[in-house]
Amino acid sequence: MQMIEPGAVALVTGGGRGIGRAAAIALARAGMRVAACSRTLGDVEEVVAVIRQAGGDGIAIECDVADPRQVAGAFDTVESTLGPLTLLVNNAGVGTVRPVEVADYEVEEWDRIVNVNLRGAFLCCRAAAARMRERRRGTIINIGSISGYESAPLVSPYGVSKFGLAGLTQALRAENHRYGVRVCSVSPGPTDTTIWDKKATPIPADVRAVMMRSEEVADVIVFMASLPPNVRIDDIVVLPNQFPLKLWDYRID
Repeated sequence: MQMIEPGAVALVTGGGRGIGRAAAIALARAGMRVAACSRTLGDVEEVVAVIRQAGGDGIAIECDVADPRQVAGAFDTVESTLGPLTLLVNNAGVGTVRPVEVADYEVEEWDRIVNVNLRGAFLCCRAAAARMRERRRGTIINIGSISGYESAPLVSPYGVSKFGLAGLTQALRAENHRYGVRVCSVSPGPTDTTIWDKKATPIPADVRAVMMRSEEVADVIVFMASLPPNVRIDDIVVLPNQFPLKLWDYRID
């Protein structure tokens, strides 16, 4: 297995919680200098404190990925503070708190989800690709979802955004592989994060018990980042081995 180059620089969006938090810590443990960004500065400051306590190097950045100016500023901060960007983990995303059918969705709520999950990913991919193409090296890992393969009912904007992210990943890969830039995705299935705590009706404890842990998904992200430069895996679908049913079979009313 190719090892990650010591001191290489990674930016993890949505790096304050869940999969993003676990990925930032795991990448730092693997030897990368990590910038963790989030709209909630306190969350990523805590992550960076964990990284530094373990002997790693990192910075916390407050950034709304749906805002072009904030994204541009975040990338400038990463490179001026840590060095040339080697890896982007596009993880920032939001979901729905309550089940709503398409016919009843408010435009504002639809836009909120799609703007973060798809527009935000586009803005970060654009900024990363521009830098990586010049250097003819770099990896972009977009964090998709099994909802990007089969959209669940009652959470349509999330599924639509993940289908769109899959298309963005494919287009970006086709445009940039000849420049030495690797573009891939990790698409997790049910993962036990704090998002489930916000649901109006709790997911049963026995269901959450067989979900993946964020750290397990983070291990896959590190694996993707560790591949030899001339090798790519386009997409990895990561599923909990014991999860027997589709998540939406546990309907939340």
